[in-house]
Amino acid sequence: MPENGLDQIRNMDAIYFGSAGAPDVPDHITLWGFRLAICQGFDQYANVRPARVLPGVSCPLAGYGPGDVDWIIVRENSEGEYAGVGGRAHQGHDAEVGMDVAVFTRSGVERIARLAFDLARTRPRKLLTMVTKSNAQRHGMVMWDSVFEKVRLDYPDVTMDKMLVDATPADLGGTATTADVTSAVIAAINQENE
Repeated sequence: MPENGLDQIRNMDAIYFGSAGAPDVPDHITLWGFRLAICQGFDQYANVRPARVLPGVSCPLAGYGPGDVDWIIVRENSEGEYAGVGGRAHQGHDAEVGMDVAVFTRSGVERIARLAFDLARTRPRKLLTMVTKSNAQRHGMVMWDSVFEKVRLDYPDVTMDKMLVDATPADLGGTATTADVTSAVIAAINQENE
């Protein structure tokens, strides 16, 4: 991205991201030097991805066609692994350490939760499936779960269920036909449909 890249797009009404990258640019450079520079620079905290089967496009889920899959995936876009906390030490030595720290704030999780619930409220089934990794990430993801549980009280018209990200690919067919909005800090569910 050019040095004045943020200034060039600052007054735009919308920023749409498609696939980004080039074979000669390492993926972490593309992400941190372009996409996350924009997300963090403008506090674009939510990655909202509609997922539906369009007419004439075959679905990777056997037997599903247009109208069978229609969800919205809401992902955290500036916290968690995207917070950018971590580093490397002792590079090139046997004791080299590389560390990335997932950082969640209560206010950051709450704004994602409210966006996901607000979107679910507009959908036909009013169903929000929260995808989490709280079995292994016992601090940040457990806080994520508790914030969603608290926020759900403000949305009595929306049904929320919960799924571990590890189980999501196995249940993708079931989720595809039931979920309206999926809120996930981990992207395994949408990697099946990109």
